[in-house]
Amino acid sequence: MGRPAKTNVNDILTRAEALIDASGEAALSLRGLARALDLTAPSVLAHVGDLAALRDRLRVRAAAELAQAIEEEDDGIAGVMNAWRGYATDRPGRYALIAESPKALTSARMVQAVCLRLGDADRFRALAAISALHGLATLQAAGGLGTPASADAVAVRLLPPRQVDAWPANAPTATPPLPRAAPEGFRTPRLRLGGRS
Repeated sequence: MGRPAKTNVNDILTRAEALIDASGEAALSLRGLARALDLTAPSVLAHVGDLAALRDRLRVRAAAELAQAIEEEDDGIAGVMNAWRGYATDRPGRYALIAESPKALTSARMVQAVCLRLGDADRFRALAAISALHGLATLQAAGGLGTPASADAVAVRLLPPRQVDAWPANAPTATPPLPRAAPEGFRTPRLRLGGRS
């Protein structure tokens, strides 16, 4: 056991990513990671630091991967949505780490990637898209949107009409209408602009 000379940080991070995607980010521990790598916990600690440092490194890598996936798309908001939802679905542990940090979700690279794909330099429009996509991915992961087909139907509703054509042909376009009445105890918040109500 314990072959630190043959182990590098990238190998440790790659194994940690596989572990969190398979078992959830809460299952990540230095001892568990050391066992998976056939190393000692002190050896892992020497390479990546403590658990908080490891999680930070994983978060930075995950956010960079998501931004790159967005940059590689070419279908406007539909492409951004496909990249975002695909990342959250295929790499759930890594996405959960990103979601823990609003700064990672709204990093300069993430905003620039979304602006690039939207063809719009408006930072606030990019942040609005990120907010909607994060909400969609979070609700879908928690099962709040029902079946995958229902989640696709919700996603299609977020697209502008000209982008619906870029969505997969088998994505559902019609679902039962939602009730118009607000749930009991729900109050519609007032929109405040410029600090005035």
